[in-house]
Amino acid sequence: MRFEVTQLSANEYVPEEIVREEIPDKYLYNDNEGLTVASTSFDSERAVNQLIHFLFQSDISTIEVHRNSDKYVLDLSPFRKQLIDFDYLELFYPKWIEQTGRENTMDEYGMLLDFIGHARKSMGKKYLLMVVSSR
Repeated sequence: MRFEVTQLSANEYVPEEIVREEIPDKYLYNDNEGLTVASTSFDSERAVNQLIHFLFQSDISTIEVHRNSDKYVLDLSPFRKQLIDFDYLELFYPKWIEQTGRENTMDEYGMLLDFIGHARKSMGKKYLLMVVSSR
């Protein structure tokens, strides 16, 4: 089973809207910044949890705010202060590869850069959310 993961931020949101087949553009785009999401896919829910724990360097208990048959929404807002920075990523990327068994590629490194960059860029938004879809 594949798990598609999309990280987005918003000042307001309706959970039922962001778990639709297509996330509405109002959550994906910002007039000034263009596309404002980060996304990737994993082969297990365990890998999704590894991503969250790596990004926030903690065994956090995520807050599930909504679930339907094949998607759920996590609120990561309370953990923003624990978010790693780019220097941490550079130092500990080999550990990520070792722990997850994922391939050491520029795409993999870029995916982590995207998630960190998006979360840092959206610090001014009230919510940092992660939508996880099983396919």
